[in-house]
Amino acid sequence: MILILSQAEDISTHEVTDWLSHYQADFLRVNAEEYRGVGLEVSLSKDQSGFLRCHFKYHDTFYDLDKVTAYWYRRGGFPAINKKRSIVEKHFNAYGSVFVNAFHEQLVTEQRRTYEYLHWHLERNVNRKIGSKFNSNVNKLQVLHLAASVGLGIPDTFVTSEKARLVDYKGRYGRVITKGIQEGAFFRIGTEDLFFTNYTEEVEDKILGELPETIFPSLLQRRIEKKYELRIFFLLDECYAMAIFSQQDMQTNTDFRKYNTQKPNRFIPYRLPEDIQDKIRQLMAKLELQTGSIDMVVTPENEYIFLEVNPVGQFGMTSQPCNYFLEKRIAKYLCHHE
Repeated sequence: MILILSQAEDISTHEVTDWLSHYQADFLRVNAEEYRGVGLEVSLSKDQSGFLRCHFKYHDTFYDLDKVTAYWYRRGGFPAINKKRSIVEKHFNAYGSVFVNAFHEQLVTEQRRTYEYLHWHLERNVNRKIGSKFNSNVNKLQVLHLAASVGLGIPDTFVTSEKARLVDYKGRYGRVITKGIQEGAFFRIGTEDLFFTNYTEEVEDKILGELPETIFPSLLQRRIEKKYELRIFFLLDECYAMAIFSQQDMQTNTDFRKYNTQKPNRFIPYRLPEDIQDKIRQLMAKLELQTGSIDMVVTPENEYIFLEVNPVGQFGMTSQPCNYFLEKRIAKYLCHHE
């Protein structure tokens, strides 16, 4: 059986499972948000007949994780057993909110540890696997450090909590950008169909006067002039690259994710130089990543500048315009149809 851990609305997973259905593969897709009929049991007995057995209950059916032949950690993880805070409050409210908070967090941690074991068990016992729960959220600063160590160009990067240091840094380079140290935020606002997200933004002079002397630690980078930018999907030691001509559109030239739906950027397949591919492979090996979406910039001087990698980034936007059929490649690997 092929096991896929994902999220209900992940389009890339839909397309891979379509191919798995085409190949008539035996697969189970588990969505992190689906709590109905969820349960688990783990046996760590010395009795040979029941040694190291893990069963996961999903939609009221128990599945033996030791019978998983291939595993794709796409996103999310095993859905948690419903742990209502109201139940904790019912039994312990008399002890005060501090105790209720602490006890509820203890229950959350207890469950988290068990699910960590399930992920660990799968990753140790399945030979054909893509992705990992344990390195699905990388540290951007560590990634930049390691990228430089393998010889990739990186932007000059600075994190500060002092307005004066920010002003000095901007004065040195003239144009600087800021972006999140963590992966991008994405929040639904209330019950309406409104969302909040953050983008890469240029730090304008007019903003500086509004800042207090001490600011929240913020990541700054020298703004890089680009000839074009690259989105690269790394899959099982291969690089599938796409050039994005975003630089001539004021809406997208700082962050192409501010998509211009009226006049979309041009996307084309792109052949990376062999030495850049080799350095990307070295970086991904250091990060222990089999897959990920990589952002790079090519400067007017034809320098390749690495920006970041998202281990669970989308790949449909690279696959479809470039006819890479990455969904098919993933499905074939999982069901051993290579």
